[in-house]
Order: sequence, then structure tokens, then C-alpha cells
Amino acid sequence: MFLPLLRLLRGSILFEVRGGYPERMINLCVKNGIPLWDGKRLEGAFQARTTAAGAKRLPELARKSGLLLTIRQRQGLPRWLERSKKRIGLLAGAAVAGAVLILSSSIIWNIQVTGNHRLSTEEILSVLQELGVHRGTFREGVDVRNVERQMMLHLDDLSWVAVNLKGSTASIRVRERVLPPEILDVTTPSNIVSTSTGYITAMDVFEGQAVVDVGDAVTEGELLVSGIMEDGNGKNRTVRSRAKITARVEDTLAVTIPLTQTDFLCRGVETRHSLILWGHAFSLSGSQPPEGLWKREAAVEPVPFVGNFLPVYILRENYILLEERQTTCSPLEAMELALEELSRQEEEKLASQEIIRREVTGQELEDRFLLFADYLVEREIGEEKEILLKNVE
Repeated sequence: MFLPLLRLLRGSILFEVRGGYPERMINLCVKNGIPLWDGKRLEGAFQARTTAAGAKRLPELARKSGLLLTIRQRQGLPRWLERSKKRIGLLAGAAVAGAVLILSSSIIWNIQVTGNHRLSTEEILSVLQELGVHRGTFREGVDVRNVERQMMLHLDDLSWVAVNLKGSTASIRVRERVLPPEILDVTTPSNIVSTSTGYITAMDVFEGQAVVDVGDAVTEGELLVSGIMEDGNGKNRTVRSRAKITARVEDTLAVTIPLTQTDFLCRGVETRHSLILWGHAFSLSGSQPPEGLWKREAAVEPVPFVGNFLPVYILRENYILLEERQTTCSPLEAMELALEELSRQEEEKLASQEIIRREVTGQELEDRFLLFADYLVEREIGEEKEILLKNVE
């Protein structure tokens, strides 16, 4: 975390060598204590970075190694100071910038919200914005207790809130109200119908009138338990049906595996660092993304001992370099992949069901392999449907 900032202060040089054996020069650099990083091979060349101090020895080591040295880029504070020697205005501007940096420590630049689950962070930040707490607000102008009271009034789901100001960071800790348990509706009349075609193996009716029995074959959508019951006087009354009905039903899963597979191999990782000031990023190690295919992972971390007081962060970007590869698998390999995928689908779609029978068949085509699985499973098939009272005579 300190390393990118240290390199910025000490300065860095991007150099390139051609001809001969770059390994000789790398060994000489290691032997002479010259640090190297971001090294990579190019076509007929080797490129890397080193410190401004280490760059002074590069011409000598390149001659000893029989290589042609080219300086591609200079970065960092020493380079900036060198270019600004005769520019008093720039140095004065730097002094003003330092003063502004110190002043900014009394301004809120970062707002952290924790403890929220149902309420989104965006909702909480929106209320804070209305109360005058946002990025750029002077810390001294924030009445913490009043903000806490107003947040409780604006957000009904909150049971407790604490606002803490530390440096340029406002920490908002909240606790949400515990919702009462959902009350089961037992008044709305309903039927229970079948969700699948099969035959019933077990029935437990808790409320309502069963119209089928164990062993009966039923079709999808068929009425299983009626919510219309006849009382002792021969009059109809309605109830909310409740039942647990299990049946054996047939199901099918299918998997297709192409014989030509495309995957991606990792060929390396390039790490870039940027310094973030007031929401603006300043690259410390090149701003252009790498060539070819890559996947980017990024993380923002405060600078130790500084990030808690000033809006200064380090952005670390990892570019995972990828190489696309196409492979052709045999029908046997494709079948093994299909069986793995079938197992995954079974866990996803049939996890709560008991598999009574499974029949698997495969078919090899010119460009793909097909796998079909026919199941006999046992599962609950009851689905509640509300009764429209206007249709009840």
C-alpha cells in the first residue's frame, strides 16, 4: 500500500533494452541493488521500470550486457520538480495546493453507511443529502444530534442511528426495526389444485374437503381439495384450504455439450496503482489498459494515517490477462461433462424431491452431444388458488 506512494515520491523510469540477452542485465541489476518491477518481454526487447536513482546506473549496465538502452518514460516527483525549476508559479501553486489539502481535512469527503439491510444505502444517503450532509460539507457545520433525530423522523424503518465524524469521513451506523411476524391469512377462501400430472401417494388435509384420495391419478390443474364445504344444515360455507399432498410425477432434464469448447487461460497479471484525490484518479503506473483480453479487479483503500483525515486513497487495479483457447473434446469427454452438468441441474431443480427412478440416454451429433434424463420423482403438488366468491351460489 505504501509502495506506490513511495515510488511516486522517489520517481520511476520506464526503460527498454534490445539485443543480446536481457537476463544478463537483470542479474547485474539484482547484484547492484537496483529494483525492477513491471518487467515484461516484447518482440525482440525487454521492458521494465526502476527508480530514478537506479536509472543512473542503467547505461553502464547496458554496455556491460551488450544491450541497446532506451528510456521510454519518466514519472514521479523528481521529474516534476526538474521540469518546474524555472516555473515559480507552479511551485507557488503546489504550495497553495498543500494549503488546500490541509483545509480539506475539515471537509466531509467520504460517507460510510453500515448496519442497513432492508434500507438501501442510496435511500440513507438521499436523506442525508436533504439534511445537508454530503461530500463537500464542512464538518463544523454539521449538528450531529439534530441529523440523528431527523433521520429517525424521515426513515420509519430505523430504530437507532449514530453519526460519527472523524477526519474527512462521516460514519453512519444504523439499526433497523424488527418487523412483526407475518400473520397467516385464514379467512380468504381457497381451493388446492394440482401443479403436475401424476398419482397421489400421500395426503394430509388440514382444512377443506378432499375430492381425491391416495392412489388416484390426477392431471395438472385438477382440483384436489375444495374450499367449499357443506355444513350440518345443508348450506355451503367457504374455508381457506390447507393440505400437504405428495404425488409421484414424471420429469425430464436435458443437457447439450458442444464438441468444440472455448475457455480462457490466465497468462499473467498486471497491477496498476492510482492515487485518488478529491474523487480524481492520478495514475502512478500507466493509465492505458493492457492489450488483448483481460478481466479487471479493482479495490480502493485509504492511505494509512492519511485517509482518515484527507480524501486520499490508493486505487489498485489487477488486470488478469486472458488467452482464448478452443479445444475439441471426444464424445466420451463430452458425455462426462454432460453428466457433471446433469448432476448440477439435479441439485438445483430436484434437490427437494425424492428420485424414484432415473433413465439417462445420450445422443452424439456432428457438433454436439445431447444427454436426456427421464425421472420418476415424488414431490408436493398442491397449489392454493383463491375462490372468487361471486361464482359461489
